[in-house]
Amino acid sequence: MKKLFLSILSLLMVAVAFAQRGTYTVKLTPSTFTVEDSITIEVDLTNSPDMSGKDEVYIWIFANGSVNGDANADGEWTNSKPKARMTKIGANKFRFGFVPLSMWPNLSPADLKKFAFLVKLKDGSKQTDNSPEFNFDPLTFIETTYLTFPDKVGQDDVITIYFNQNLATDITEQRMTPVNITITALNETNTPVGAPLTGTLTNEGNRRYSFTLIPTRSFGNTPGGIKRLRYTVGGLSKDASGNTITVTGTTQEKQISDVK
Repeated sequence: MKKLFLSILSLLMVAVAFAQRGTYTVKLTPSTFTVEDSITIEVDLTNSPDMSGKDEVYIWIFANGSVNGDANADGEWTNSKPKARMTKIGANKFRFGFVPLSMWPNLSPADLKKFAFLVKLKDGSKQTDNSPEFNFDPLTFIETTYLTFPDKVGQDDVITIYFNQNLATDITEQRMTPVNITITALNETNTPVGAPLTGTLTNEGNRRYSFTLIPTRSFGNTPGGIKRLRYTVGGLSKDASGNTITVTGTTQEKQISDVK
């Protein structure tokens, strides 16, 4: 029932009433969302005495009702970060967009259950009360030989590449003992960025392997940004004579999104 109630809140402009600091309205788009989705928050501060009439306001957003869930956009209470500034879209109306996984890189997707926020001045001298809490829908996966998590990822985000050998159809990938992964970052003109990265795979058990990276930390920044990751899994196998040889699997690519 609670989840249904929150979904209805997301669909409508709803008044959030508080005895101390007046009221303000909240609109969330889309109406339901996972931690991978792009979410837009719109607020109308007309009936909030402390915040009405302000031209510059900042969001303070937090997960799971915990102080440990403060988003990386927040900054310090008395000095909000520039990226927490909300966009003014009308008289007393402001908008803010975000992707949850980018806001809480210190929390795993499974740990992100819900979020809430308030609106404040940069120095924290005035604020609204907390919004209602909004729940994240669970993620669902269709397992394939290669899978990246999250599916939508920006160049500054944590990305994990998974290799499920149980589902491999390539004969080399089926027979190899996976050891490492080699990744090349590409820009918008398909030109390599930095030097290729070779990393050791983590054995997750049951013939499943993974490797985690942040593209800009591994390859650096580049004008236009990193737009694609090209990668292959490598390992050990046996030749016709029973000798141990080095082999590589099929080449895969992952598109990098312009998520914020």
